Amino acid sequence: MRLPVIAIAALLLHAPALACGSGTDCTVDGGTYRIVQPDSDTPTPALIFLHGWKGTSQGVIGNKKLRKHLDDLGFALVAPQGAGRTWSYPGSPGKHRDEFAFFDALRTDLIDNHNIDPDKITVSGFSMGGSMVWNLACQRGSDYAAFLPFAGAFWNPLPQSCPDPTDILLHTHGTSDTVVPIAGRAIGDSFRQGDAWKSFAVMRAASPQPLSKTTCDALTTCTRWSDADTRFEFREHPGGHRWSADWLAGMLRELTPRPLR
Repeated sequence: MRLPVIAIAALLLHAPALACGSGTDCTVDGGTYRIVQPDSDTPTPALIFLHGWKGTSQGVIGNKKLRKHLDDLGFALVAPQGAGRTWSYPGSPGKHRDEFAFFDALRTDLIDNHNIDPDKITVSGFSMGGSMVWNLACQRGSDYAAFLPFAGAFWNPLPQSCPDPTDILLHTHGTSDTVVPIAGRAIGDSFRQGDAWKSFAVMRAASPQPLSKTTCDALTTCTRWSDADTRFEFREHPGGHRWSADWLAGMLRELTPRPLR
């Protein structure tokens, strides 16, 4: 029997929405994201990973090695989609949206709708995604457990101060990186990638206590500034513009045994 058009419309109106996840976008104010998470009756930790320039949330979710590491650790993987396939942080060429408002909405949605532990959300990202991570660490540090950027720091002009700084930031960068050099470089006539060492100076200045400087055992060269509550690390490797799911998982394993906030 054929249903009248009005009846079909009523069925569609009351049908449950397709659940978002790894293959379907989740929508929040300002944009979308994808998520894959372990089965759990209790709130789980999560890693938010920000793609590089021209990347996609689908590409992040499709990274099998990263997903395997996070599954082993019991972490959800969250992959936001950058508007214009990039990130619109201070100093960046993109001006597509208010990123801080978008990430506020994303965090709220993860906690309210995906059983994510609000005290165990870590943020990582690569290249321009890494630069966005630095800006979140400066502007929304208390909202997240830790920040693990790769190959991207602040862009010029560097912030004069951080209103809500993190106390855990582990940055990884290649000494042979020519796409985003450690010292930064000009992009056209109007924009410039910031110096990663100077970015650390901004973050250290935001610490309420003096930090001791030591070396640490990670990759080739590792410099650490720390006190009882704070851990900033600059991890250098001899390669170029890259990141590694193995490196990221290793950092999460280092941080997970201690209270994340």
